[in-house]
Amino acid sequence: MSFSVPSLTIFEKLIPRMLRDNSVRDVSITLFNKPYDSPIIMAPIGVQSIFHSDAETGAAKAAAEIGVPYILSTASTRSIEAVAEASGEGSKRWFQLYWPQDDDITISLLQRARKAGYEVLVVTLDTWSLAWRPWDLDNAYLPFVHGVGNTVGTSDPVFRRKFSERNGGMAVEDDIVRASSEWSADVFSGKAHTWEELKVLKENWDGPIVLKGIQHPEDAVKAWEAGMDGIVVSNHGGRQLDGAVGSLDMLPEIVEAVGDKMTVLFDSGIRTGADVIKALCLGAKAVLVGRPWIYGLSVAGKDGARDVLRGILAVSVNFVIVMHRIRLTFGRIWIRAWVSPVSTMWRNARSSVFARSRIQEIALLRIDRIVMRMTSLINWYQAHHIDIAYLAFSVFTSSDAYTIDIPFSIALISVW
Repeated sequence: MSFSVPSLTIFEKLIPRMLRDNSVRDVSITLFNKPYDSPIIMAPIGVQSIFHSDAETGAAKAAAEIGVPYILSTASTRSIEAVAEASGEGSKRWFQLYWPQDDDITISLLQRARKAGYEVLVVTLDTWSLAWRPWDLDNAYLPFVHGVGNTVGTSDPVFRRKFSERNGGMAVEDDIVRASSEWSADVFSGKAHTWEELKVLKENWDGPIVLKGIQHPEDAVKAWEAGMDGIVVSNHGGRQLDGAVGSLDMLPEIVEAVGDKMTVLFDSGIRTGADVIKALCLGAKAVLVGRPWIYGLSVAGKDGARDVLRGILAVSVNFVIVMHRIRLTFGRIWIRAWVSPVSTMWRNARSSVFARSRIQEIALLRIDRIVMRMTSLINWYQAHHIDIAYLAFSVFTSSDAYTIDIPFSIALISVW
C-alpha cells in the first residue's frame, strides 16, 4: 500500500518567454578576475584510466579543445606535469587536492601544481575517509590498493624521499602496493582537517582557493571568514554521506549567506544544459559537470568526453538568451512523491527531471552503477572490433521515461 509525501523536495521550473531577441548568445563569465568562455567546468574525477586508456591526459585535451577548464584530481592516474603538458599552453586548468596529513607532502603538491600552471586550488573537504560503498565492497574493488589512482602521490619527490627513508632505501617502484598503502593512509587518513589548518594552504598557494563539499550556510560563512576565495556546493555526487541533503536544495540558502562575498560554484547531479541553467539561476557562478563526460570518455575516449560537453554547452547556449535577455525567474513548486514499500519504491518515485531528493539520488546512483557496467561491456566490444553506434539508457517510472543519452552507440536498454 502506497502513501503520499506532498512535500518531499523542492524543484525549480523554467518559465519560458517568447519573441525575445536571441541574436546575442554570450555565455562567457568572469571567475576570480579572469575571463572564461562558459560557466561549465570539468569536475575532478579520479582514476580515469579505469574508464579509458586516454585517461586524464585525454580528458584535459578535450577540455582544452572546447575552452572548458579542467580540474585534475589528486586521485589521477597521470602525473600533475603530464596532464599540464597534455592540456597545452593557454588552457585553463585547476588542481583538486585530497589534503594529506603530512604538511611537507601537501606543500610539495601545491608547488608542483602551481609550477605546472594550475591556476585555482580546489580543496575537497568531505573525503578525509573513503565512504562506505557497498558496490565496491561487493566486488572487493579498490584500485588504490594496486597503485592505480596514486600517480600524483607516488610521483611526488617529497613522498618518494620519505617512503625511501621509512623503508630502508626502497624505491616506490620496488613495492608499489606498500607505497600505495602509505600514500592512501596519509590522504584518506580518517582524520579531518580543521578550519585553522587552512592557513597552511593560504601560505603556500598564491592563487584562488576554493573549498569543495560545502552544504551548510554556516560552513559557507566560515569559509569566507577564513579568507577563502570560493566554495563548491557539493555532496560528492552522493558518494560520501548516505542520506545527505541534495546540493541543489541547499544552494539558494548558501548563496543568500555568502553569494555577495565570495564565488559560489555548484556540483552534484548535473546531467544536462538545463540543469546548468537552473543552478546558475539559483545563484551559482559556474557549474561542475562530472558523470556525463566520464560516460563519454568510457565509450569513446577523449572525443567522447569532448562531444558530451559540446552537447551540454549547446543546450546552455540555446538557453542563455533567457538568462541574459529575460532575467529568467523561477517558480518554486512542491513535487509530490508517491512512495510505496521498499521493494517497489524506485518505480514509483516521480519527478520531472533527474533528481535531488533522497529517494531520487539513491535511484540515480543505482542507474550510474548500471551505466558504468555497460560502458565496460562497450569497451570490450570495441576491443573486439564490434561497432556500436548509439546508446541510450532509459529508466521507466510509473508514468514517465527519463533518458541519459550518450551519443555514441545503438541500443535501448530498459534498466528495470
